[in-house]
This record gives sequence, C-alpha cells and structure tokens, in this order.
Amino acid sequence: MGPLVCWLLLLVVAVPLFLRMPLTNDAELFDLQASAVRQGGVLYRDFLEPNLPGVVWLHLLCRALLGDSSEALRVFDLLIGAGTLTAVAQLLRLAGGTSRLVMWTVFGLAACYLSQSEWCHCQRDGWMLLPVCIALVLRTQATISAAEAPARRARLLRAGIEGLCWGLAVWLKPHVVIPGTAVIIVSGCWSPNRWRWGQELLAVLGGGVVVGAAGVCWMVQTGCWPDFIETVRNWNPDYFAAGRAHWSFSRLVAITWRLAPWSLLPVVAVAQWATWFRDGWHAGHSTVPGQSPATVVISLVGVLFVGWTGQVLLLQHQFDYVYLPLILLAIVLIGALATARPKSVSSTKSLGWLAFAVMVLSTSPLTSHDRLATWTRCVTGPNSPALKDRLAHLHHPQLRQLSDIEAFLRTQQVSTREVCCYNSDCVSLYRRLSLFPPVKYTYFFETLQFFPERRQQVLHELQQQTHRFVVTDLLSCGLTAAEALEVGPEGPLAPPPAYRNAPRDIYPWNCPVVYRSGSYLVHQVQPAVDQQEPVVLIP
Repeated sequence: MGPLVCWLLLLVVAVPLFLRMPLTNDAELFDLQASAVRQGGVLYRDFLEPNLPGVVWLHLLCRALLGDSSEALRVFDLLIGAGTLTAVAQLLRLAGGTSRLVMWTVFGLAACYLSQSEWCHCQRDGWMLLPVCIALVLRTQATISAAEAPARRARLLRAGIEGLCWGLAVWLKPHVVIPGTAVIIVSGCWSPNRWRWGQELLAVLGGGVVVGAAGVCWMVQTGCWPDFIETVRNWNPDYFAAGRAHWSFSRLVAITWRLAPWSLLPVVAVAQWATWFRDGWHAGHSTVPGQSPATVVISLVGVLFVGWTGQVLLLQHQFDYVYLPLILLAIVLIGALATARPKSVSSTKSLGWLAFAVMVLSTSPLTSHDRLATWTRCVTGPNSPALKDRLAHLHHPQLRQLSDIEAFLRTQQVSTREVCCYNSDCVSLYRRLSLFPPVKYTYFFETLQFFPERRQQVLHELQQQTHRFVVTDLLSCGLTAAEALEVGPEGPLAPPPAYRNAPRDIYPWNCPVVYRSGSYLVHQVQPAVDQQEPVVLIP
C-alpha cells in the first residue's frame, strides 16, 4: 500500500473522529482566559497563570477567525499541524529526501498525533513545533548555503525571520531556548566565515527581540505586566519546585506506556543517530556546509532532539503532552537519517518496521471498533456530551455527568462568579455557563497541591468572595471509581456511601450537597461557613 493511499485512509477515518473529540482541561482553561481578555479582564491579575501568554494569543486568534466551538479549536490545531508537516517536508527535501520518503515521514507524524489522547491535542508543546520547524528550515538553509556567500541582505533577512520564529516559540514556552541555542551554536561551528555567522546571529537575536518587545507592549497595554512580574517572582519558583518534587520514574513509565508503541521511536532514533555518527566519524565524512546537505539536516535535527530531551527531563512537569513532541522529533530524525542512506535498508530493518506497523495497527485507537462505530455520527450528526465521552481516550472528565451539573446550575440562575469549580476536571463548566471563577485560582484544588505553603492565603481570598455553589469531583479528590459512583440507600442524587469519610468541618466538605451526578457533587455554600484548610479526601 503506497503512502498516498495510507494518507487518504488516515484523513477520511481519523479527522472526523478527531474533530468531535472533547477538549482537554488546559484547552478549556486557556479558552476561559482568552474569553476574559476579550471582555476586558486582565491576565495574571484575574487568573493565576505560571506560563507566558502566547497560547492565550493563539486562542484569541482562533476564536476571532473560527468561532467558539470545540470543533473550531480542533480545526485550528489541525491547521497548525499541517503547517508543521509542511516545514518538516521542506526540511527533508533540503536533505535530499525522495518524495516517497517525505510522504511516509509526514504520514508517520500525522498518524502518531491523531492517535493520541485529547490530553495531547491543542497544547502549547505541539503548537510550538510549527515556529521551531520553520526556524530549523531557515537555519538549515543558512548552513547549507554558507559556502556560497549569498547576498548579505538576503542572509540577514532570513536570519531575522528565523529569530521571529524562535521568539514566537519562546512566548509559548521559554524552555525552547535550550534546543534553539544548541541548534544555532552547532550551525556556527560549521560556518566557514565566523564573522558572517556572527552577523546572522545578531539578526536572529534582533528578530527575537522584536517579538519579545511586541509581546511586552501587549502586556503593558492590557495592564497585566505588573501581575505577570509578581507571578514570575513569587509563584513560579514554587511551581517549578513542585514539578521536580512530583517527578518520578514510575510516572515516566506510565507516560511511556500510554504513548506506546510510538514511545519506542526516540530510542530507535538515538540508536540510529549514534550509528550514523560513528560510521561517519570512522569514514572521515566531511561536515563542511554546502557539501553534504543530509549531514547538515541530520546533525541539526539531532541536536534539536537532544536539546528538547534535556529541557523536557530537567525543566518540565511530567505530562503526556510534554513528551509527545519528543516522539514527533524522533520521527523527523529517523526520516532525516533515511535520506543519508536511501538504498541501505536491510531485510532486518524492514522486518522491524513491519513489526512496528503491526503494533500500531493493533493498539491504535484509530482502529478501535467502538470508536469507528461513531464515524457516521461524527460526520453527519450534531456533537453531544455522550459522543465526546465515547470518543475520549481518557475516562475522566465525564461530560454527560458535567452536563447534568450544568443543567442543575442553570436552574439556580447562577451568574458571574457564583460557582467555584474545585477540581480542574470541572473547569469546562465556566465556559459553558458563561461564568468566571470567584478567585484567580482556576484550578483551585491543584493550586493547593502545587503551592502548599500558600493554602491559607488562597483560602482567605476565597472567603472574601461571595459564591453560592462549589462543584467537587470525588475521583480527583481521592475516591476510587467504584466508591465515587456507588449509589447508596438514599438514591443516586445523594452522595455515595464513602462520602461519610469526608472531613465535614473543612471546606468544601462542610457545605451541604444539593445535587449529584456520577462522581460530581454540587455543594451549596452557607453564608457563615468557616472555610478552613481543605485536605485530600481519602476514605
């Protein structure tokens, strides 16, 4: 089966399912922040946000162009992905890759991404690959053509555009500075004219400064700059420390298992890159720019992959979406390595890739009967919480149950900041009810976990706000699925029997439950309730 047929099957089968999948909590959170900004809210003052505002800008752009539906954001995600694939294809062509090789490589990237859980979609780490890959293409072109001495103006313009791309990536996540710096330094080591490379470096920095200055101007104009500085100084060090404290080998194994079998590819890429480097070293291959485009591409992609691995392992929290770009870059590196030896595919290697393809087909959600059975509804029918729950890879949150909670709160005529969504899995309720959180701690429960020394401050701020209801998720707070969903003698709308172990003198458990759907409870906040320090609910 040729790559064109595989591409056609992938697009026809996977895209309708992809567009109907639910959004992850983070996408809902950034959407909420963008909505607040559109209505005159101030980022960092109205929301505790440890990240740079680049992703909020993209949500603002998406909503302005495509509308407010979940499908619109997923279309935006696909457009960014298509741009990334186009840049990767150009990179492989620079290395001398054949059309067939390019098609199979970008097909592997698309198949990997479309088969992942909703937690990996519409995330900053994936979106960041677009400006990074464009910058890598420009850096590769500059390195390959360095010996040809192109016109100074053209060189500096290209370098300036490259700097704009790196700058845009930094506004999404500053961690990209590590792999980006590594790529630029390695390209400079090959330059036959260090003075010329130095000029280009200044142009790259200039492009980055332009993007940085534009972003700072936006933050000053919208009034969020002082609150951003306060967040960076007083909150981000604890947030970073919390990420290191929660880092564990067991979490890494769990992520590897969830991303399998695609998670095998970084190991394959490293092994092939090391073999290529060893063989080239022993053979005395030249790395003079302009003489071996494949060598330049392989080396720069390899350096980018190694630098990206370092920032993921050393600086970031352990989440699936953080590790997925490593797999995507591994696929790019494997494709680049294939350009150096297009006719040296052994029978053993062919059997290995065939076995990998069998593993992908046998384990991929794209071939799941339950998901494929929804294809017609995804193409012709309206979207619904039930359909999203069926398409979701993750078992939580349950959108049908949240829809029940939403309907109940509508009957209570809630408005503005009258509802506190205690757990992050409830965050979509804010947008669906056109509400905002009563305090800036949108992920309230998670804020208490990541910033334990600030619990009293967080709770005190909540005490100062008048809110009528708080929505809790028993699964996120420590109950097992069986305990959270159990129905006791008082009926399905009463809390489950295990709820008797809740600390009733501590917020929010000291607020009476007035509605329940599955693992979600709605508590009615009493005017004089004593909101003390909450704890994790462990029966």
